[in-house]
Amino acid sequence: MFLNILKKVKAKKFLRKHLAKQRILETDEIRSISSVACIVNLDEFENTEMLFALAKDLNIQKDQFNIIGCTRTPKKYEGSQIPLLSLKDFNWKLQIKGGNVKTFLDKEYDVLINYFTKEKHSLLYVSTLTRAGIRFGFKRLNHQYNDVIFKVDTNNADLFKSEMLKYLKIMNKI
Repeated sequence: MFLNILKKVKAKKFLRKHLAKQRILETDEIRSISSVACIVNLDEFENTEMLFALAKDLNIQKDQFNIIGCTRTPKKYEGSQIPLLSLKDFNWKLQIKGGNVKTFLDKEYDVLINYFTKEKHSLLYVSTLTRAGIRFGFKRLNHQYNDVIFKVDTNNADLFKSEMLKYLKIMNKI
């Protein structure tokens, strides 16, 4: 219990420090999209098939599309194709122990989709550590975490998907 509180405090401190450094998106730096990562709060959004359909629409190979989820009820997702993120993946200094998070963070991505609206420290921490060219997310989240923000409900997956595809076409990334 104490270690979880310590981890949350350290995550808040890291996030405050990281957000102080403004990240400027240079659209010329981003080449055409070949890899996509997605961080999902499975308590808010359960239709993960839409995300796999989005990867298919972007012509992303399965090995270039990575998704990691976070939930309060991990037993519900045992045996699913989505690896889960938990506080157990970090030590008390917030260093990654290994497992799903390490595998997820070892790669560099062209696009990161932050598919969550609640400021959950573990999700935000992994999001800030993820090396990605452009980040898509939702309005209810602090605007500093994402480059492109959509004002849609998380359950309106079709609208999110169409808006994201529209913005990627505008930026000549697909």
